[in-house]
Amino acid sequence: MSVSKLCLISLIFLICFSTFISNSFSLSSKEEAAAAIRDAEEVLVDAYQTVSAAESAGANASSLFEELDAAGKLLAQANVSYRTGDFDRAVSFARNSLQVGSRVYIEASELRSLAETKASQYFVYSTIWSIVGIGVVTVFSLLSWRAFKRYYYKRVLKMKPEVLIDESR
Repeated sequence: MSVSKLCLISLIFLICFSTFISNSFSLSSKEEAAAAIRDAEEVLVDAYQTVSAAESAGANASSLFEELDAAGKLLAQANVSYRTGDFDRAVSFARNSLQVGSRVYIEASELRSLAETKASQYFVYSTIWSIVGIGVVTVFSLLSWRAFKRYYYKRVLKMKPEVLIDESR
């Protein structure tokens, strides 16, 4: 074999090897991007459910819905980058979306527990004040009845009955 054939074969082997290496790196990058997008989607679903639960519990979650919208836009950009083959940007967008979603999840959990605590306190206070109110009305009613009864008895006792002759007979 001549040196030129050996160089040509070495060059072809080097090109094939570098192509194989770059494809294997892009596959791992592709898999990493797919995993990052999947993780971000799961976190956003959990965050949305938690924000909805916080809102149902009575918390003001409008700002959290806005942040979820921003995280959803980041996830959409990650999906677009993934489909166009820009896996590094896809991973970046997915990680940003994941961070925003995680922060929203934590804030929503705190808001939900705070709203549930306030609701339970409101229930307890309402129950206590209702019992106090019923007691006050009952005591006032009994005292009023006793005062009215005394007044009525005194009035009846002051009356002087008269006997009338029945002239119809």
